[in-house]
Amino acid sequence: MKKLKKWEPVHRRATQNEVSIDKIGIDIFAWAAGHFRGHKGADLYVDDEMNLLGIKPVAKGQRKLISKAEGRGFFVSCTSLMGQAGVNERKKVPAEWDEKETMLIVHLKGRRGKPA
Repeated sequence: MKKLKKWEPVHRRATQNEVSIDKIGIDIFAWAAGHFRGHKGADLYVDDEMNLLGIKPVAKGQRKLISKAEGRGFFVSCTSLMGQAGVNERKKVPAEWDEKETMLIVHLKGRRGKPA
């Protein structure tokens, strides 16, 4: 019998400046995780058209930051917000860290309201 090697999952590396959203919340990938380390919560901000979502790390916030395995980032559960924004499927969308506002800005519908 041939020697078996331990299987390791293949992860598609997220490009910098994207996160994953679905109907239950937001996956914040490792590229942005450093901004959230040391915080236990996050406050959420939205624009009037529900195109942009701001995720601001705070000590105690509206939502709990859920740490993902092996330092791969965080998850923020926000089912009702995703429903209001019309997010029904898992997809990767653009995001960037806003130094002035000290929050992660997520483009829920892609750039300039175009579908992601």
